Amino acid sequence: MISAGRGAFPFPPAVSSPISLSMLESLERILRVQELDLEIRRLEEEIRALAPRVEQLDRDMARRAEALKKLEDQAEEPARKRRALELELKEAEARVERARRQQTLVRTPRELDAANQELEAAQSRVSALEEEILLLMEREEEAARELTAKREAAARADQKACEDRTRLATALEEKRSLATDLRQDRITATNRLDDELRDTYERLLRLHHGPPVVVSLRDGDTCSGCGALQVPQTVALVRQGDQLLHCSHCSRFL
Repeated sequence: MISAGRGAFPFPPAVSSPISLSMLESLERILRVQELDLEIRRLEEEIRALAPRVEQLDRDMARRAEALKKLEDQAEEPARKRRALELELKEAEARVERARRQQTLVRTPRELDAANQELEAAQSRVSALEEEILLLMEREEEAARELTAKREAAARADQKACEDRTRLATALEEKRSLATDLRQDRITATNRLDDELRDTYERLLRLHHGPPVVVSLRDGDTCSGCGALQVPQTVALVRQGDQLLHCSHCSRFL
């Protein structure tokens, strides 16, 4: 437990904040402001937590779309090669036909020999191209099956992500709207405080980096904000309940 003592805070022990309103009314009003501050802080923390989740869902969907586009390009590669080989096959088949016609035009055994060699080479190239095209067609079918499965998986993931994003975005918008309304309510509530009381409250908020700055005594004689033990005079005055006092250590309202 921290014992009470002089610190660098603006209020000495057992000094009350001067107010013109009744003690009870002032306490109710300042507690209302603190209640709003606590709720606004809670909403801001939830907003900070929700916004990255929405952004992560967007990144995940973009990543899946990019991966799917890459897979589509890869799946198209066998088809591009097949189409190029099919053009080459037509040329090879035309070469076979030319070689056959040439066989009918030869006049010497030497010319026949050359025509036969040309025909054999052309037919061999046709066979090789046909075999390569068949292999590419098999690769196309395999790639198409894989692409279909990936598309279906991506569609399922994107559907769930869209549902999650819609839910989170709706919650985010609702919380932002509520936080805006509460900030307006806070302005109204702080305007109901006496000027000096309002200034003191705002100074304590800055000092402690947020609420709560209105706290109770714990165990009857200890500030629940900082744990400092209060002097008997302060404890007695707090129990009387006719003035707002400050903790001698942290300066929070007691």
